[in-house]
This record gives sequence, C-alpha cells and structure tokens, in this order.
Amino acid sequence: MSPDSKMTQEQYIAILFIDCGYDTASQRRGWLQKRFRVSYADELTTACKSRAIELLKQEKESA
Repeated sequence: MSPDSKMTQEQYIAILFIDCGYDTASQRRGWLQKRFRVSYADELTTACKSRAIELLKQEKESA
C-alpha cells in the first residue's frame, strides 16, 4: 500500500479476524452470521462494519 492509501474497514476486519484466531473462512462466516446474519464482511453496512471492528477489538483485548 502506498503511504497515501487507507485501509478499508473490510481489510481491517480481516486483520482482526486473524488476530482473534478466526483462521478459516467458515469460522469467519460463523462469527458474522451469529452477530449480523450475513456471511461476508462486504455484506455489512458501514455502521455494522464499525460495530464488527469494535467487537473484534474487544475480543482481541480480552484474549
């Protein structure tokens, strides 16, 4: 990424999934389905992506 480019919410969610130990696509889908009733992060609204980021950050901090 160039210094001027910014990470998208979806990219940040993907990093947080890795940090939290959600290594497989099925684990990630399960997490998203349980909380937001979607299968993929790109199906989330911007507000839901922000909420997902907050939830994953909380999980990471408590691990």
